[in-house]
Amino acid sequence: MSKPKLLEQVNEQIRLRHYSHRTEKTYILWIKKYIYYHQKRHSAEMGSNEINNFLSYLACEKHVAASTQNQALNAILFLYRNVLDMEIEIGEKFVRQSDRNIFLWFSQKKKSKMSYPTYMVFIGLWQICYTARV
Repeated sequence: MSKPKLLEQVNEQIRLRHYSHRTEKTYILWIKKYIYYHQKRHSAEMGSNEINNFLSYLACEKHVAASTQNQALNAILFLYRNVLDMEIEIGEKFVRQSDRNIFLWFSQKKKSKMSYPTYMVFIGLWQICYTARV
């Protein structure tokens, strides 16, 4: 008998843990998006760099909320920890939506109240702190 496909294994593990049907659908959705983002590579071939890239993409390109980004992270961690039996160290190398929001707040609200040199220093510091983590 052949080994079940990856998403079937995810379904099985979710049901084994008695997660809700809605959680199951959501986790499957995020895992599919993660795999498609990386051109259908198998998750076992990928690691923390690919996860960080995907989560940064969600914040910077798709502009998802911080809670949505956390939901995607939890789905991907479930895949690695419970289905693939791999321990993945994520760290803080991806752009969190809340980090991006701080930058947008400063750039939109405070720009008019700051002198131009102060504003440019802030922009430079933000780029060093947050874009270097990606």
